[in-house]
Amino acid sequence: MALREYKIDPEVLKHAEKIGLYGETVEARLKMMAKLSRPFTHPEANRRYEQYIMFIEDDDTVSMIDLMDSAEKEYFLNRTYEERRAETEGDDPTPTGEAKVTYKDKAHRK
Repeated sequence: MALREYKIDPEVLKHAEKIGLYGETVEARLKMMAKLSRPFTHPEANRRYEQYIMFIEDDDTVSMIDLMDSAEKEYFLNRTYEERRAETEGDDPTPTGEAKVTYKDKAHRK
């Protein structure tokens, strides 16, 4: 099985330098960060690696990277699962940022 190879958008390379990631190995470092990142619920990003947030497209292209500011860290990293589930928008009972899972059959439950 081949390992996933991430691609880095040229604009991401430019922005990475502005947020403190620079040098000859920045592209390799960004690819490593994408590989080690975890899914993340955020209005602008879908992955997180340490204090960095990024958006990775379906074709494994990193199209956005940024630093979380201290307020975002406090908000996103210190909430419990129940607090995130409790957030809803308007009359929609589906919690914001959380996937609603429905099963076609109950065979997977024992």
